[in-house]
Amino acid sequence: PGGVTAMVDVLDPQTNTWTERADALRAFDHAGFGVVDGKLIVAAGRNGSIQGYFDDVQIYDPAADSWSAGAPIPTARGGVASAVHNGMLYVFGGEGDPTSPGQVFPEVEAYDVAANTWTELDPMPSPRHGFAGVTIGNIIYLPGGAPTQFLDAVATHEVFVP
Repeated sequence: PGGVTAMVDVLDPQTNTWTERADALRAFDHAGFGVVDGKLIVAAGRNGSIQGYFDDVQIYDPAADSWSAGAPIPTARGGVASAVHNGMLYVFGGEGDPTSPGQVFPEVEAYDVAANTWTELDPMPSPRHGFAGVTIGNIIYLPGGAPTQFLDAVATHEVFVP
């Protein structure tokens, strides 16, 4: 029910086989994520509903097959973009902003995994959700997305330099 699960499976592409791993601390979707120091960091997300947003941070250690909680992200939301740069997980935009006409966030927040702390940064020029983030060199690229929670799409491509 709700379309979300805490179940985690890992694909071994060399053998094309799946292995069950420890369940996440909470079921979620539309979260941001990245790998820092060999651990999967999952931030924010939804509970399967367009109105249920989390501020959770879940950290998966594949060597121990275990999950732990990190410091909550300052802005609970879903549909974010995320990227890793220099040991930090950056989370951009997202949906669920009740103060915005389009219900989307301009927020940019950075998680220092080693210190387990968040820093709120200057907002994005173009608030949106449902887009991607990728780090190439020292630049985080943020293409696409939607300026409203349910509709539209943009041809926007912004860059963020940490």
